[in-house]
Amino acid sequence: MMLIAIGESLKMIDKHVPPGFFADYPEVNWRAAKGMRDFLSHAYWDLEIETVFNACKESLPKLKDACERLAAGVGENGV
Repeated sequence: MMLIAIGESLKMIDKHVPPGFFADYPEVNWRAAKGMRDFLSHAYWDLEIETVFNACKESLPKLKDACERLAAGVGENGV
C-alpha cells in the first residue's frame, strides 16, 4: 500500500511544480516511480513479487534520498 501512496504523492507534487522540477535528481526514474502506483493499483494480477522486492531494495533508497534533498530545497527554487 505504501508504494501506491508514494506514487500518488509524486503525481500530486508533479501537478504543482514547474516542468523539469525533478531534473536535478536524475538518479531517480520519476516516471517509473509514478507508474509503479498505476501498475500496483490496476495491473496487480500481473504482479511479480521479485520485481516489487527489487524495486524496494534498489530504487527506494535513491528515491528517499532524492525526496529528502528535494524537500530541503523547497522554497529555494521558488516552489
